[in-house]
Amino acid sequence: MKDRKHMYFAYRSFWPEPEAHQRFDALGTDTVCFFAANTTNSLGEPYCLYPPTWVADGTYQPAGVYDFAPADQQINDLKRDCPHADFICMVDLNTPPWLHWLFRCDTMTQLGRLCSDPEWRRVTSDYMRAFLSHTETTHGDRIVAYVLSGGATSEWYDHSGLAESPSRLAAWHQELQGAGLPPTEIPGLAARNHVSFDHLLRDPQQDGEALRYLRFCARQVTDTIRFFLREARTVIRPQVALGVFYAYSLLACGERVILGNNECEELLQAPELDFVISPNGGFSNIGDGGGDLGPTESVQLAGKNYLRECDQKTHCFNRQLSKYVRGPWPAAWKTEAETLAGIKRELAYSLIKRCPLWWFDMWGGFYEPPAVMALLEKSCKLYREHIDAPVDRVAETVLLVDTESIYYLDQNEEQRTHWFYPDTKRALDRIGAPWECYCFSDLPNLPDPERFKLWLLPGIFELTPEKRALLDRYVRLPGRTAVYLYAPGISDGHTLDTERVLELTGTPFGTPGLTVTTTDGHRSAYFGQGPDLTPAVLKELAASAGVHLYSDHEQPVYANSRLLAVHTAEGGVQQVRLPRPSPEVRELFSDALVATDCTTFEYEFATPDTALFSW
Repeated sequence: MKDRKHMYFAYRSFWPEPEAHQRFDALGTDTVCFFAANTTNSLGEPYCLYPPTWVADGTYQPAGVYDFAPADQQINDLKRDCPHADFICMVDLNTPPWLHWLFRCDTMTQLGRLCSDPEWRRVTSDYMRAFLSHTETTHGDRIVAYVLSGGATSEWYDHSGLAESPSRLAAWHQELQGAGLPPTEIPGLAARNHVSFDHLLRDPQQDGEALRYLRFCARQVTDTIRFFLREARTVIRPQVALGVFYAYSLLACGERVILGNNECEELLQAPELDFVISPNGGFSNIGDGGGDLGPTESVQLAGKNYLRECDQKTHCFNRQLSKYVRGPWPAAWKTEAETLAGIKRELAYSLIKRCPLWWFDMWGGFYEPPAVMALLEKSCKLYREHIDAPVDRVAETVLLVDTESIYYLDQNEEQRTHWFYPDTKRALDRIGAPWECYCFSDLPNLPDPERFKLWLLPGIFELTPEKRALLDRYVRLPGRTAVYLYAPGISDGHTLDTERVLELTGTPFGTPGLTVTTTDGHRSAYFGQGPDLTPAVLKELAASAGVHLYSDHEQPVYANSRLLAVHTAEGGVQQVRLPRPSPEVRELFSDALVATDCTTFEYEFATPDTALFSW
């Protein structure tokens, strides 16, 4: 039995896929994820092709009936098709369709309106404990982890629009009373949608109640997850890992501002939690950086794993879910060459960032071509060979996510809200150097902070005196460059004042383009608008800050002290510069010796390509 810190190289599919499971087992995949689901997806199709395990009994009682035979069949089929693999089991905590009628609500689309309901928590935790007791007793020799899934798309999204319900109102009153405030009504729809500054930001004077309520709703979801984590730990073996899909702050834009999946600091303090999972979201296309949707290094700093779901739709993925339902999604990787380059990129990123991962086959067909399977077999061998080797971090650039400021953003603004994290990530991915991502609250605990020369704080609208003190102590120091965007520090937690932008950055609010000022050896780089922060400008700024650029091209580079990866959409002969001499550079996918005794080397990339070097 593996321990709770295992680095999975895993396979997952919604569907049974016996042939694919057999192929992945043969290539060396050590873990398989399955979903014993009771619910349907956003297209109305069942997540799981096996029958549900929590069904109605005809009495209109919320307990229903537990029938674990379908889960047994699913697991026994996996044992047959994957004799060498252990299993990760996703546990469906969403309300089955029959339970919607009893609660007049469902957690798939209305999580926040139901997740504080004591009766819903009771019946759902009763089901979860019974399910876990059964799988632990019957299949415990093969199950190494559970994923607790709830909310929209099983990722703990709250699509309720923050609307009222009796249980949410009761929880809101409890929140206010705990803060010594009188109970008030939940802010109405107009208040929740109102922003006072530049049609983009909330003002704590005029929108303070809505700000408090948005943060409360996010904590509601976190509290619900922690409740189920605690309940699950009372049943499962201590060595079995628990995880959830969560912490997608790098996607915080538009409606995602209020979906409740942005914060992670409180959840990461849960001793019951072992890993969080992130798909690749909108960063999958060839030439983009791939990577995670949240602060990877914050998760690791908290002693948890960041499990990467490689869910990019390949050139050959199956779109036909049923007779009438065909998925509308385009392929992120449109040719076999793009699929091969993309798989290499995700494997290299996972190795260098020290992350477990699974290859998500969704509805089948993602990985069928022989060349793709051959690459996955090579990737599995490389992962096993290198994942446990000791490494040091070498990134000199860091992105800090301020989750408290996210709720200032107008959730109905679809364009400018992209500036702060999604667009900043896209620019960072193309500077030709590695970078790390932490929460702002991690500042006092950053490992080796002297490494970082370029500090990005694109969405730090709220700077209370306490947060300003952290910024002055850890970031605004000689030899460091801080990068700000739009309205940094405009709020002190009580009021908005554009003069604070000038005081912090040395540049008046809204000044177009990039302005760099220097104070006591510390540089402040201010971008007035999101479109000003381009990969080319950020790359030049990184170079002037003293960041080592491994490549002159605008493309992703990942590195630690042992491994270096370059991803390119263009290909051709390129020069790669190392930050220190290397006795030998070897490309690991091809096992080709590239150079010896060098600080620079040239490599001919295919179009497209990802190369993974040991150095």
